[in-house]
Amino acid sequence: MIRHSEFHNRDATPVDCETMSLLRIFLAPILETARDWDEIVIRFRQKGYGIGLRRGRLVILNEAGRPLCFGSSLGVPLAALMARLGPPLHAMPRI
Repeated sequence: MIRHSEFHNRDATPVDCETMSLLRIFLAPILETARDWDEIVIRFRQKGYGIGLRRGRLVILNEAGRPLCFGSSLGVPLAALMARLGPPLHAMPRI
């Protein structure tokens, strides 16, 4: 079953339940253990993903730069990251 993205636009990539589970397993540990924003960007890039901001939320991007989901969908909302790491990088793209 394909779950329509929370973005509600044609730029978003629909993510099915199985893929979302794999993304949580694959990417959430990076968000949970990173020491700073640079580490998140580097480790996501190594795995073929990116991050950006949209309306005050962390957005997970595929290798083409298209939105996949929000960080909160992976169990790690932007507010939790900001409490631990401080504000996000100024160079982080706004989606």
